[in-house]
Amino acid sequence: MNKSEEVFKKSLFFYKYSSDLKSKTDSSIKIELFKPTVMRLNSHTEKLLIYIFWYLVTLGKYTIYYVKNDDDKIIHYSHVLPKFFKFPFMKKGDLEIGPCWTHENFRGREIYPNVLKYIINSNFRMNRSFYMMIDHKNIASQKGTEKVGFTLFAKGYKTKWLGIYRPIEII
Repeated sequence: MNKSEEVFKKSLFFYKYSSDLKSKTDSSIKIELFKPTVMRLNSHTEKLLIYIFWYLVTLGKYTIYYVKNDDDKIIHYSHVLPKFFKFPFMKKGDLEIGPCWTHENFRGREIYPNVLKYIINSNFRMNRSFYMMIDHKNIASQKGTEKVGFTLFAKGYKTKWLGIYRPIEII
C-alpha cells in the first residue's frame, strides 16, 4: 500500500458548526450529562486509558452526554472535548464532539442529531465553534451531523503519532 492509499484509508471529514443560533431539540429524549472526577472517568466502559489521558490533558474538562433506555442501559453517548494539542485547528473556547455511538437497535430514531443539538444548546456561546471528525465511510453519521447544521469544511486524517487531527484539504 502506498502513502496516498494509506491516508485515504484513514480519511476523515472535518465538520464545523458555527451558527450564532440555537437549535430546537426533541424534549422527549432524556439526556444525562456526565462530568468526570479523578475517581470516576466515565460510565460506559472499563477501558480507562483514554479517559485518564483526556482527564490529564483537558484538566478534567471533557464531558459525556448519555441517553438511556427504560432499563437504564446506555443506548447513546457523545463525548465533548475542549481544545487541546490533538485539535490544532480549533480556537480557544471551541469544542470537539466525538466519539459518538448509538446502539444499533436505536439507530434511525433521531437520537444522534437531537443529542448534537442538545450539546450545542447546552454549550452555546457567541463565536464558539463545534467540530466533529467523521470517517469518510460513515455516511449515516455524516447525514445526522449535516441535519443539525454542521457543514463539511475539510478533509484530512488523524496522525499515528499522538493522534493529532490534520485537515489537509480545506473545502
